[in-house]
Order: sequence, then structure tokens, then C-alpha cells
Amino acid sequence: MRVLILGGTLFIGRRIALGLLARGDDVMVVHRGQTEPAELSGCAHVHSARPALAEVADQLRAWRPDAVIDTRAMTAADASAVLPHLPDAHLVLLSSIDVYRAYELLLAGQGGEPVPLTESSAVRSGRYPLRDLLPGLGEHYDKLDVELPHLPDAHLVAPAPRWIPAATWATWPRPCWPRWTGPGWRRARCSTSAT
Repeated sequence: MRVLILGGTLFIGRRIALGLLARGDDVMVVHRGQTEPAELSGCAHVHSARPALAEVADQLRAWRPDAVIDTRAMTAADASAVLPHLPDAHLVLLSSIDVYRAYELLLAGQGGEPVPLTESSAVRSGRYPLRDLLPGLGEHYDKLDVELPHLPDAHLVAPAPRWIPAATWATWPRPCWPRWTGPGWRRARCSTSAT
């Protein structure tokens, strides 16, 4: 399988890249070039900042990936900078548990949402939950802003990407993939602190 990873040299992106390489998949990582891990020497590397992805879009499409994993979309601007330029492939967008209403209530010192959380659990009604906690990033950070453009009713670029559960796709054995990569939409949220 040919997998393109946006932000594949640190944190969960690096772990995903290493797992895919160990399985024998072809991997291309797109990153700013600030980190060049020796253990990712088996990957193709393309250096590009997210806002400049249009400049390398032809190169990414020519590589013809089967799937794209976006590990670093944090704001609406992050999503809009890449969505129009991605190759026609399945898309795995890593999101966060902070999109759920339970997280919003936790920050407010309240409870009331049933756990464990599922994909159909209620999402937050408030926006920018980290505005006061992360000065400089929190003003624009909101994974709901990132998720919305990827949903089928957002009427962005066609063909619309498909959702694949990131943690499942990256860790389950290949025979399990068809159930997740078939036609239709699947939403998944994955904490980027997970391994």
C-alpha cells in the first residue's frame, strides 16, 4: 500500500510511518524539513510547510498514494490549506477527543455525558476550548473547525475524502482493512497523544 503522511516525522505520525514501513508499505512523509529521523530513511520525503502545499501538490498526486494521513491539522486554516491539493485517495484525519461534549463538561468541572464515548457521542457546543489554556494557539485551535470541511455535506472539493478510523487502520492487520476502506463515510477521532 502507498501511504502519504502529512506531518510524519514526530509524535504519532512518526509511529504510524514506522509501523507502515515495518509492514513493507511504501511511505511518503510531507514535512517542513526541521526533523529528519534516521529511522525514516526508507520513506520518500517532501519538504513543504502546510500553507505552501499547493507548490508540491503535483508531486504528491504523481506518487499516487492509496491513502493520505493528516496528522497535524489543528485549525480551519490548516484544513483549507491542504484539502484542495490532496490526491484522490482515502483520507485519515487525526482529530481529538476534545471535540466531544464530555470534554467540554470536564473543563467546566461538570459531568453528565455517558461514557465510554462512541462515534455517535455528542460533540461540544462551545468553540475554541483551549483559548485560555494555550495562548497563541488556542485562539484558532478547534478540531471541530478541522472536521467540518471533511464532512460530506460541506460541499468542498470533489471527490470527497472518506473517513477511516486512524488508530484501527494503522494498527490492525491488513486483512481487516477492507471493512474500513470500503465505500461510504466513516468518522474517527484519535487522540494525538495515543500510541
